[in-house]
Amino acid sequence: IVGSCNQFAHAAALAVAEYPGDPQYNPLFIYGGTGLGKTHLLHAVANQVLKTQRDAQVLYVTAEQFTTELIEALRYRQMPEFRNKFRKQPTLLLMDDVQFLSAKDRTQEELFHTFQWLKERGHQIVFTADVLPREIKGLEPRLRTRCESGMLADTQPPDMETLTAILHQKADEMNLEL
Repeated sequence: IVGSCNQFAHAAALAVAEYPGDPQYNPLFIYGGTGLGKTHLLHAVANQVLKTQRDAQVLYVTAEQFTTELIEALRYRQMPEFRNKFRKQPTLLLMDDVQFLSAKDRTQEELFHTFQWLKERGHQIVFTADVLPREIKGLEPRLRTRCESGMLADTQPPDMETLTAILHQKADEMNLEL
């Protein structure tokens, strides 16, 4: 459901899904409070890209998963495999909850290089976070500027009309009468 609370983020996500890698929308950074549809938009972008581009390689990961996989790769000396997964494989990288990277220097270092690798090759990057990149304490300046170099789109709490539309859609999906 699109309302005034998410209209811009929806339009930006749609543009990314239609034209992945377009410099104007790369990266796309969607921010807003918990439960406002950021992850939903990430999945919608992935689904649309996969529907229209059969050869697309989409990788969705949370920042926490990225960190965990990095730690495991370092521990077991599997950095080439890690880099292959996050750099060479995806044509679309979707990372949720980037604020989790706060003060994780080694993870931010690896994400910075991953970001550069993908961007230089015209691959699309979409991040989400609870706040703007500049409000993530402990985010390296060079990573922050990369996150802010594309399109920033916020999500806001829905107004009553949007809430009602969401409720009616959910009721229809569940075959419930309101």
